[in-house]
Amino acid sequence: NTSASNNTAVGYQAGYSNAGADNTAVGSGSLYYNTSGYSNTAVGHNALSANTTAINNTAVGKGAGIAVTTGTRNTFIGANCCDAVTTGERNTVIGRYNGNQGGLDIRTSDNNIVLSDGSGNPRVYIDSNGVQNITSGVVRLRDYLGSTPASGDFWDHYHYSDNTLRTNFNGSGADEMQLDTSGRLYARGGFYIGGVNSANLLDDYEEGTWTPVIRFG
Repeated sequence: NTSASNNTAVGYQAGYSNAGADNTAVGSGSLYYNTSGYSNTAVGHNALSANTTAINNTAVGKGAGIAVTTGTRNTFIGANCCDAVTTGERNTVIGRYNGNQGGLDIRTSDNNIVLSDGSGNPRVYIDSNGVQNITSGVVRLRDYLGSTPASGDFWDHYHYSDNTLRTNFNGSGADEMQLDTSGRLYARGGFYIGGVNSANLLDDYEEGTWTPVIRFG
């Protein structure tokens, strides 16, 4: 630290070059290169160490946000979390995702939310438009009957390897519905049209005869 005020630095060379105000650096090398950046919080060895002029960043974990230089208002929580992000701004990431894993690259991107697992695989990703993406796994919805959840009942919605979208009840192994990339919809029990009685059930190829009525006038 050179001349700035309201800073806290704990650890060998924490905030070493700092000239910005209201920074907190806890851990050796944290906020090491910070010059005029202010209101940053870095907790962990080398957390936000490359931060120079960026402001309002929070990084918790060894090496979290280590490559950020000018990206501002980021929140990174987890060991090595977003250690590849450089100029991306206003991102919130939890887990060991490094900023460029699993086909998702936010190194210079803004306004993203990522939840990842301990191996860095992004599991839930919300982009800058607010679109939520489940990058892997199954979306499981609990079935509520009345005011209390039914014991063990759930619906699984997942993207199958043949690019179909499938719905399964209680993990039975038999998909209730499938939607393919051509827009074709399959329902295991058939479709009801205009009601839920047996007469309204279309469950196979239907054929029959009909008599046209022609009216004049």
